[in-house]
Amino acid sequence: FFITVHNSSGNDIVQFGPTVFPEMGDARFGLSLPAPEPEPTPEPEPEPEPTPEPEPTPEPEPTPEPEPEPTPEPEPEPTPEPEPTPEPEPTPEPEPTPEPEPTPEPEPEPVAPVGPEWMSVQAVDATTLLVEWSSTEEVEGFEIEILEDGGDVLVMDPFTGTTFEALISGMVPGASYHVRIRSTLGGLASDWLVSELVTIPEDDGYTPAHYWDFDDEDPTIAFDAGLSALDLDTTSHTRVDGIDDGTTAIQLTGEHSGVRIPDSECLNTGDVSELTISFWIKPDAVSDRLNSLVYEQGGYWRGLNIILANGWLKASGWNRPSKESDWAGTTLDGGKLAIGEWTHVALVLSGTETVQDNGLTLYINGVAVASGPASKLWAQNDDNGIGQVKKSTSYKGRQVRKLDSLQATLDDFAIWCIALTDEEIQSIYSPSN
Repeated sequence: FFITVHNSSGNDIVQFGPTVFPEMGDARFGLSLPAPEPEPTPEPEPEPEPTPEPEPTPEPEPTPEPEPEPTPEPEPEPTPEPEPTPEPEPTPEPEPTPEPEPTPEPEPEPVAPVGPEWMSVQAVDATTLLVEWSSTEEVEGFEIEILEDGGDVLVMDPFTGTTFEALISGMVPGASYHVRIRSTLGGLASDWLVSELVTIPEDDGYTPAHYWDFDDEDPTIAFDAGLSALDLDTTSHTRVDGIDDGTTAIQLTGEHSGVRIPDSECLNTGDVSELTISFWIKPDAVSDRLNSLVYEQGGYWRGLNIILANGWLKASGWNRPSKESDWAGTTLDGGKLAIGEWTHVALVLSGTETVQDNGLTLYINGVAVASGPASKLWAQNDDNGIGQVKKSTSYKGRQVRKLDSLQATLDDFAIWCIALTDEEIQSIYSPSN
């Protein structure tokens, strides 16, 4: 570091350094100051000259008064011609008052949709409900709830689009349920439509797999009240008085295509070892002159059928493939049916993989009238029908695709996937049942 000391005149007095200091330090030193120079003595100022006496001011001469000049007469200025009064500007027409803008109509508040008009609920087996409904309103979908009698509410997933039926599984055999349904639209819902109490049947082994009593309010459909729902389209046929008072039956008249029974594991899509067909029939007068099909399942290679040939009832069964049972066929004679009277008919199959005696039995009015050899029926993909051949069948050993249309009335058509006994057939026939 360098340290320099100045005096008040800006002269350097002393310079110290260079010296190395640590980060902080101090320096001490003495100063030998020079003696101050003496100030110069100022020179004396000269004596001022005496001020001269002022001269006397002369008297001013009087100023002569000027003679006034005559004031000229002012010439009158000509009166200016008055400017013409301008025509008043026409008062502008007032602008028309604008029509007030119409107040916009308030948007209507959303309205809840109209609910379904009709609903049907039936148990199709020991654990399943079939729910069907109709709706003519355009809605987004439907909500369904199952209310167990005295128990919990089961909420189903919403149904969307134009679906008008639902199979609901998981029901408890013997339990009773209410079903309710409502429409949904825009986050709003209609009122609930609630069904009557429906009881799930307990499968005791004797409940039919399929049962059509033809007592439906809608004559275009026959609801299946058995364990496995296969509803029938009966649009082309009429309803008449049934075998019991207050009931109805289906009447097949004229030229028709019969009634198709949908595919069923009990009838055609699975192997059939045991089966019972039961129904009531009342032939019309013209049946004596026709070869008409009453019932058929399967086709030419495997199947069963019941035919009314000139008024005589014939029941047949067969399973022709040699790699299966090689059952060429059995035809049982049920006798001539009375025209215009009710007759109960039952056909029972009890077969194995080989042909056994008395495997096929025909009952008329609760009594076994004929039996013959039979085997089980292997699965096949032919159709099933009532009143007319639906795809193909076997008659007198030949394949046929059509017979005469049945002219008769049918009631209480039932199918079991078991072979009922003589006593059980008699019980079905009994008027008390």
